[in-house]
Amino acid sequence: MAIGPIYRPFAELARELGVDVDAVLAKLDLTFPQLVAADTRLTPDQGRALGRAMLAAMPKGVDRTGLGLRAAQRFVTSDADLLGYIMSHSATPLEAAHALAEHARLIGDSADFRVDERADTVHVTLGLVGGKQFLPDAADFGAAIVYRLLRECSQGAARPTEVQLPRPESRGRRAYERFFGAPVIFNTPRIVLTYPRACMAVPFSQSDRHLLTILKAHARERLQSLPSADLPDRARAFIAEGLISGDYTLEHVAFRCGMSDRTLRRRLTEAGTSYRDLVDDVRKERALHLLEADQSISLIAQHLGFSDPTAFARAFRRWTGNAPHSHVRSH
Repeated sequence: MAIGPIYRPFAELARELGVDVDAVLAKLDLTFPQLVAADTRLTPDQGRALGRAMLAAMPKGVDRTGLGLRAAQRFVTSDADLLGYIMSHSATPLEAAHALAEHARLIGDSADFRVDERADTVHVTLGLVGGKQFLPDAADFGAAIVYRLLRECSQGAARPTEVQLPRPESRGRRAYERFFGAPVIFNTPRIVLTYPRACMAVPFSQSDRHLLTILKAHARERLQSLPSADLPDRARAFIAEGLISGDYTLEHVAFRCGMSDRTLRRRLTEAGTSYRDLVDDVRKERALHLLEADQSISLIAQHLGFSDPTAFARAFRRWTGNAPHSHVRSH
């Protein structure tokens, strides 16, 4: 789940572009004040449904290039609630990045933040739990708000040298590189912002250690009250990893979850799903992502573990009602 205020910049931009935001929200049983309330949390499905509904409701002729970046320009620290204030009162960009990774569940339990420190660089990585794929504009937005938080808190010192985005390459590449001030690589597995280690050590002028201690204590209390990640999401993540490594059998996934395959089957059934359903879901989502990235049908079939393109085409028709080529033409 993600807190509602994260969606405020998108909603305000959509309204400016002619979308009847109130009507879109009403279909999700929400009002705008409810959406932006700090205690509102949307499930991943609700968040994706909201994003798709906003796009579908945009008038014809509206320039949709870089919507995620344009929405991120409206993002303010308070949209990230408690986590935003923890980051802004950290000592350095590096400490703020680690705070983001440690407390990410405060703003949403579908995001997976990591910080990888190397000799001369720091890599801030963002993915989705369960091996799920970002919608293109959501990938732009996620990368952009991390970039803005770190840069603004450091008064412009934290500047990436490279940005990777898990989305098809945009015709507006130059706009992306102007926004981030760095080369942008598209069609990557996750969002990655690469920083020189030196700029991540620049002191924040507004850092308040006493206030930060209080904020972190409050964050720990709030995190303890949030539900832990459920088994289907964990199993889904291991299936997604297994599709890449070539081992996503029930036995392997059960071992990664720390239980027998019989126990995994039973607990997934109790959660209202099954191992086969999860495999289907991961394959479908990844197939759609790869088709949007203009990958060939034969390569997608191989990547998803199908015996041949025909087997993949049959599965894709079962998932969507269309053949892969028809889906590409219609989109």
